[in-house]
Amino acid sequence: MELGRHDARARALAFSPDGARLASADDQGRLHIWDVATGALVFNIDEAHSGEIFDVAYSPDGRLLATGSWDDTVRFWDAATLAPLGEPLAVGLEEVWDIAFSPDSRLLAVAGAPETVVLIDVAGRVVSGPLLTGQTPRVNALAFTPDGTLLATAGKDGTIALWDVAGRQGVGLPLDIHETEIYALAFSPDGRRLASADLNGLIFLTVMDHPQPADLACAIAGRNLTPEEKAQYVGPSASDEAACP
Repeated sequence: MELGRHDARARALAFSPDGARLASADDQGRLHIWDVATGALVFNIDEAHSGEIFDVAYSPDGRLLATGSWDDTVRFWDAATLAPLGEPLAVGLEEVWDIAFSPDSRLLAVAGAPETVVLIDVAGRVVSGPLLTGQTPRVNALAFTPDGTLLATAGKDGTIALWDVAGRQGVGLPLDIHETEIYALAFSPDGRRLASADLNGLIFLTVMDHPQPADLACAIAGRNLTPEEKAQYVGPSASDEAACP
């Protein structure tokens, strides 16, 4: 079944959590919502953004739709009515490349250039961060672990970094397994595997044997962490009593 088409290059797609609708967006800032069962165009917003829309995402609870654009803004929409929820929210990036809701729908992670990720408190529309990833010159992709404790970021430089979401700090050293820029990340439902795909078409699976931030740091160090190491590499959310296995 052919749903229809955009008048410009379509860059982003997202199914609603119930699978009933499909959101699509294009280079001219247009946003379309399709009825999956009938193929009908339910909503059409010609000027959702003033620049290219690079990503769209439904919140896991199905209440919101978010769009991220190269106009340096993120917008939130009522998923049922597509009514805009507030004005476009400037996130302080030159370009927005990827967005991702946390599993509990409370945070929206936004990646882009230069080498930065910001986190938005969805309820208050408050931008926090930035997480300065060092992944030059930009961050292309994001993925939360299913339990929401970790955020993976992938850079144009071919590296993958892991972040403790609660502590807003990096976990361990970046994973350097690709030879070129990475465009997609995805965790398995149990959070034990991270898939990554790059510009050359290569896909890697990384086994996350230690999905918790403290366990990851322990695995890298091979011993118990000092209080200073725990504060630097795991973050303030780690238990003071936590010891490495």
